[in-house]
Amino acid sequence: MEESSLSDFNKYTQINLSDLKNFSNFKYARNLVVKSKNFESLMLCLLPEQGTLRHNHGVSDAMTIVLSGEIKYKNYYPGVS
Repeated sequence: MEESSLSDFNKYTQINLSDLKNFSNFKYARNLVVKSKNFESLMLCLLPEQGTLRHNHGVSDAMTIVLSGEIKYKNYYPGVS
C-alpha cells in the first residue's frame, strides 16, 4: 500500500497504520490493529530474511495483504506432501 493509500485508510478509520509500522532487527514484529469477539487484525513487520516458523491457524481463517515489499509463503495441508 502506497503512503497515499495509508493516508486514505487513516482518513476513513481511527487507526493510523503508520504508527504500527514498527520493525525489529531481532525478529518480526506483531502489532495489533484491531480485535473484537469474532475478528483480529495484526500488522506483521518483517525485514528482509525474517520469517515465521511453520504454524497453523487452527479453525481460524487467515488472509495476507502485503502493504510494502514482497512476501514468500507456502501453504501446508495435512496429509499432502
